Amino acid sequence: MWLRDSSNSHWATNQVAIVAGGTSGIGLEAGAALAEAGFATILINGRDEQRGATAKAVIKARAPSCQVLFHQRDASVAGATEEMIAMAGGRVDLFLNAVPGNMPATLFSEFDMTGLNELVKVHLESVFRCSHAVYAQMRSAQSGVIINIASDAAKIPTVGETVHGALMAAIDMFSRTLALEAARFGVRVHVLTPSIVAGTHSQKRMMDGSFSEKLFTRAMKKAALGVVTPSDISPLVVFLASPAAKKMTGQRITINGGIAVD
Repeated sequence: MWLRDSSNSHWATNQVAIVAGGTSGIGLEAGAALAEAGFATILINGRDEQRGATAKAVIKARAPSCQVLFHQRDASVAGATEEMIAMAGGRVDLFLNAVPGNMPATLFSEFDMTGLNELVKVHLESVFRCSHAVYAQMRSAQSGVIINIASDAAKIPTVGETVHGALMAAIDMFSRTLALEAARFGVRVHVLTPSIVAGTHSQKRMMDGSFSEKLFTRAMKKAALGVVTPSDISPLVVFLASPAAKKMTGQRITINGGIAVD
């Protein structure tokens, strides 16, 4: 990793990262990149045991000296994050919430309200509960970085993303407001807002349905810099975790290949 060449080349030694939603997509690639940067321990969280085992093997293959742990549980459940912290040895220097949950684009008139509570749980409860638990530990340590993944829908009104956009906007505002509260304790908070990320389960869900598929196919054609992949996002996660970004907090950063400009 390029950050190894910085003046503080051993910054990641003994560092611990927890990645909720770390068994695939952005979470897995970020976990592997952090391990390659020198993190001592990477704990990935997910609900599927087989995916967890596969993800552990992927990270270990790329960073054999890193301790890789898997925590199997829904990150939105009360107590799940406390279990992750304990499993990681009672310490967390970086927390990344990459829990996938993108929904197909749906006109609000056709939205099934019976699924609303589950969407709130997947998108918001995981962010709120995880952040609350790791923030308590980071406040005590007077150090740490929290990064939440939202999407472009948080800031760009898009037909078919009334509910999804509202949920993403909540993550955005939560993260940037927490950054204000946390700065006095040496804790930094950021939110990343990608659009379409190729090769992820979220992309597959977003392309599920004729309306959604047409919408996002048009969006991908606007990506003049190329459609984003998880490997385009992971270096940014490493940078934000590093001393090179120690004076940065509360940033909403978009990685979308040029689909839109904030």
